[in-house]
Amino acid sequence: MTTYLLGTGAIDQAWLDALDAESEEFAIGIREGCVSLPEPKLGDWFKYVYADMPEYLAAQREEYLAYESSFSDTDASAPQEATVIETERVL
Repeated sequence: MTTYLLGTGAIDQAWLDALDAESEEFAIGIREGCVSLPEPKLGDWFKYVYADMPEYLAAQREEYLAYESSFSDTDASAPQEATVIETERVL
């Protein structure tokens, strides 16, 4: 498609360069937005599966919440903050 548009004069290299820069800026914003999202709580996910939660699912939620509450914040085995690894852009 790019070759066709370039050949017909509908776009030029300057337009493609601007598109690339705009795309990169957009991608950076999306990545930063995703990384800055709060860590979701698994127990909250149960709320969004059904409009009317079936009893078996409510029971699973309660079991999970009891399991989750069995961990203390000072427990060394508790999940830690995720580490963000920077990656290079690959075309």
